[in-house]
Amino acid sequence: LYSHPSLEKIVEGESDCLISSGKILHDNLKRETITIAELELAARRQGFGSLEDVETCRLEVGGALTFVARRPTETEERHRELLARLDALATAQARLGERLDALPGAGRG
Repeated sequence: LYSHPSLEKIVEGESDCLISSGKILHDNLKRETITIAELELAARRQGFGSLEDVETCRLEVGGALTFVARRPTETEERHRELLARLDALATAQARLGERLDALPGAGRG
């Protein structure tokens, strides 16, 4: 095989893509007789919360499943940052309201 690398594909086979660009390839799952539940279990065992967190998954020649994490887009990152800032503002506003209510004779309403 070392001197004829093109034979490697015939002897060893090729890995099969089961998830590509975050999309489950159902035909490939069916061909490999892998259920969604089995795929989810394997992803959880490798530390993924769900298949939504997976960018790609390949079934390797030896039977192992290789997962690659999905990276958030720039828009998703900005959205997450904006939500964190809004949460911080809401917390600060609540604290200010509590302090205002605690002032003598300063009831709101």
